[in-house]
Amino acid sequence: GAVHGIVETLYRRYIREGMTPEQAFLESSESITGKITKVISKRGIKALYDDLSEEDKATFRSAYSASYKPNKEILHEIYDEVRSGNEIRTVIMHGERIEKYPVGKIDGTETWIVGEKVRASREPDESNIHLNPFTAGVYVACMMAQIDVLR
Repeated sequence: GAVHGIVETLYRRYIREGMTPEQAFLESSESITGKITKVISKRGIKALYDDLSEEDKATFRSAYSASYKPNKEILHEIYDEVRSGNEIRTVIMHGERIEKYPVGKIDGTETWIVGEKVRASREPDESNIHLNPFTAGVYVACMMAQIDVLR
């Protein structure tokens, strides 16, 4: 859920900043699932940061600093709900009204409709996927917040 929320939010931010829908999807979802996660899984979070230019490091730090605390607060609440048993109770209650209020499909938003087109035109070597430092800062802030909450 968290990564989906991050992608949706970043996609909308990039559209507001003037990107085309396709570029916004590349800079949000594709950046996370492409370059960002590949660097992190192969070489670690620090390598992701260390590989950035000085200008991109400043962008990363700005996004990270703005995102860490809100992510940590939300994650605390989520884990508190799970620990208290409230989360499972809400799942059970929702199950009782599922026919009247079915769960919506997350792939029906503009982000994922545009994403279908973008993924269809993806270069086999993924050379058209950019590592966006703002996206990386937001994503890593969420990862680090979750690590800190679970300590």
